[in-house]
This record gives sequence, C-alpha cells and structure tokens, in this order.
Amino acid sequence: MAYSREVIGGVVLGGGRGGTNMEPLTPYLEKPLIMVLGKPLIYYPVRNLAWLGGLRNIYIISRNPLRISNELGHYFDKVSLESIGQRVMILIAP
Repeated sequence: MAYSREVIGGVVLGGGRGGTNMEPLTPYLEKPLIMVLGKPLIYYPVRNLAWLGGLRNIYIISRNPLRISNELGHYFDKVSLESIGQRVMILIAP
C-alpha cells in the first residue's frame, strides 16, 4: 500500500524572553530577534522552510508575535497574524 503525504505547513518555535544565558544581548530583546549576519536569528529557519516549497503556511509560535512579525515583514512578502484559541501566531505564506 502506498501512502501519500502532503505537508501543508511548517512550525517554528519563536522562543521567549531573553534569559540570563544570552545577556547582555537580550535584556529587552527576544532571542529570535538577535541579529546574526545582518538578519534576525528567526529568519534562518523560516527561510529554510520557505525554500522547501510546497508548504502552504509557516507558523511561528512566539511570546511577542507582533514584534517578530514586524521584523519578518522586512524579509518575507506575506506575513500576517492569526489567532488560534487564546494564542496569536505568525503566519507566513511562502
């Protein structure tokens, strides 16, 4: 029996508040927004998922979705916020 799977979405965990292990970089900045090679750290897993192709959506779960979606809006065309239950998630359509 052959199975057919269609992957419709990807999930990236956006982390939380900056902890003491990354100070002094993170006292007021979430870890996903730390700049690495000129882009926020969260950009790289999202870009890799977008390169896979065939994904309808990429969801990012974060404590501060508005701030992260604003930053990712500089790099991706279709960035929006979607409410799921009591959580707000970032939705990127590659």
